Amino acid sequence: MTEVGYNTIITSGHLNISGAIRNDTWTRMTQSVSKGDFKIAVVDGSIFKVGDTIVVTSSEFKIDHHEEHNVTNINGNVLTLQATLKYHHYGNNTSFETKAGDIDLRAMVFPLERNVKISCKV
Repeated sequence: MTEVGYNTIITSGHLNISGAIRNDTWTRMTQSVSKGDFKIAVVDGSIFKVGDTIVVTSSEFKIDHHEEHNVTNINGNVLTLQATLKYHHYGNNTSFETKAGDIDLRAMVFPLERNVKISCKV
């Protein structure tokens, strides 16, 4: 298990943090995949680029079934991954109705890169 701590940036001058605006930062899968598959179909493949590190979220009640992968090819809305998937992920339109509203069980997919540049002048 990886532990995450607090990070701090301290400056006595001017700090500039900038990056590209991303309107869509995640999408959902459109087809279920099994352990051992290396391609995933998503609603919107345009938010990814070859070389991105992505996260495929768990679509089950096992919260630790999320995965990180590198994208090696993009063909429309189908992403090819560098390594095979370790877990099954729901992608078909799997949802159920609750008193609070519909719950969509399809796995979410999002890129980890945010193209942020940090610069400082003292």
